[in-house]
Amino acid sequence: LPTPPRLGDIVCDASGRRWAVLDAARTTLGSRWRCTARNLAVVYGLDDTINVLQAAYSKGVGGAMQPNWLPWKTGIRARIQPVATDIDSEYQARASTTRCLIFVEESLTLDHRHRIQGPDGTVYKVVGVNEAERIGELQSIEAEVTPWP
Repeated sequence: LPTPPRLGDIVCDASGRRWAVLDAARTTLGSRWRCTARNLAVVYGLDDTINVLQAAYSKGVGGAMQPNWLPWKTGIRARIQPVATDIDSEYQARASTTRCLIFVEESLTLDHRHRIQGPDGTVYKVVGVNEAERIGELQSIEAEVTPWP
């Protein structure tokens, strides 16, 4: 490597597994680096595979712009962790909203134009993104289950 590995860098092995560098030191004769790394997918139990959908807007029947959700990134290792279900009762109608934290193996740049599609087809609306605060932690996405389509 022309530069030393930095803390938090991601190293991919021959089978495509991703490892976060926690420590790096030169080995004999200074020609190689020995890295202590952690497979975050194993540590955080990333047993699900999600897809990120992005909105492509087009005019609907009435002329208003409507989103058409298309795959943007696919096959991302993740863990979907339900947090709470809120029951709303307004005007005698009852509805529930399920909130989740979605931990992802790789950092994603997300905003209001994105949705997460779970392995069972459930679609989640992105309501917030929390960047990893320390090396060896994962980005988490705050999301709500959406009625689909």
